[in-house]
Amino acid sequence: WSDVISLRQILLHWQLREFRDIGSTRCMIIGKPEKVLSEQSIEELLSLIGDIPSNPAKTRGPTKGGRVTDRVDIHHTWFSDICNELESWVKDGTKVCQFDLLVYNKGGFFGPHRDLLDRVWSTSTVLQESDDLFGGDLIFMDNWKAPSPSSKIIDIPVGETVIFDSQEQYHQVTEVVKGSRIVLVSWLK
Repeated sequence: WSDVISLRQILLHWQLREFRDIGSTRCMIIGKPEKVLSEQSIEELLSLIGDIPSNPAKTRGPTKGGRVTDRVDIHHTWFSDICNELESWVKDGTKVCQFDLLVYNKGGFFGPHRDLLDRVWSTSTVLQESDDLFGGDLIFMDNWKAPSPSSKIIDIPVGETVIFDSQEQYHQVTEVVKGSRIVLVSWLK
């Protein structure tokens, strides 16, 4: 826990709330009062937890340390309204090409990586966090190695969305030490 606590203390003051350059890419977090997904869309996604099977979504490969999450088996074409909400927010003609509804429980994480698939944008929307959540932070980094003082914790309040170029921006989700977090990740191209 002490490593997680000290990392969070080091990085916390670099939180982002606006357009800002990070390395070679641009990142945006939608601040209040605007939210990308409607409350109805968020409730619809959360209602799937338990109703639709989820599977461990462990990965290896270009990700240092891999990923440990549960993924609810859904397809973006089932949710045209949510796709429209995201696409109209981005407003650059890109279309949602994939969804991952991820559940990070205790021990869940996603190691440092860049996405290597044909995508323009990645979005991450925090749908729900337990009151006792500790860990599970999205961090933007300069490279795939351990976070450094130039790394940034991206504080995404529940119901809000971050968009970034995941092919250029190294990123990770720190290990959930306590509690749980449910996130909708989508990709646009």
